[in-house]
Amino acid sequence: MKFQLSTSLIIASVASFAAAGPFTIRWYSGRGCTGASLGCNSYNAFQCCEEPPYPSGFPSMRATSAGPPGVLVFTEVAQDGGCGLCSSTGSINQCYLNSPFETAFVASITQCQPPHKRGLDRREKVETLERYSECNSTVPLDTASLNGYDYDLTGDDRLEIMHDILNMDAPDFEKKWEGSRKGAVSAGTSTTKE
Repeated sequence: MKFQLSTSLIIASVASFAAAGPFTIRWYSGRGCTGASLGCNSYNAFQCCEEPPYPSGFPSMRATSAGPPGVLVFTEVAQDGGCGLCSSTGSINQCYLNSPFETAFVASITQCQPPHKRGLDRREKVETLERYSECNSTVPLDTASLNGYDYDLTGDDRLEIMHDILNMDAPDFEKKWEGSRKGAVSAGTSTTKE
């Protein structure tokens, strides 16, 4: 019984990493999750969203989910711009003031077992959960959003786009980066430049 339950936890976790992920993290240029944003879209649990090149320009953040539950984990910024040591947790679908800047990832809570379930003793439960409580990798920022449009950050010009979204007037940015426009932003994402 112990082996089967542990195996099912591992299989469920591995299966969750197989498809495009359900989570999005966006760093916003305005307080209250307003203004231009940079984001990591459609990534999996336990993947850290990289630090933007100008973290002080993004004082708020929000993580959203396309369905599965999770816990937002704030971490110190590692030397590579990814997640370091855990500093606090929060709820997904909430806006957070993120100053001083911390990176983040969403931890899946599907591994939790109701207390009435038998099969793993407390020590084994803690060891199993600890294996899944750290970020596995850092995903790159892939989208910049401004005035209702997403812009692709996967090309060679990604650093220039990230610089310009903070330092150019919206009309100039939109004109310069029209060729990188991906389309309308996903629902619920405020991107009006202040």
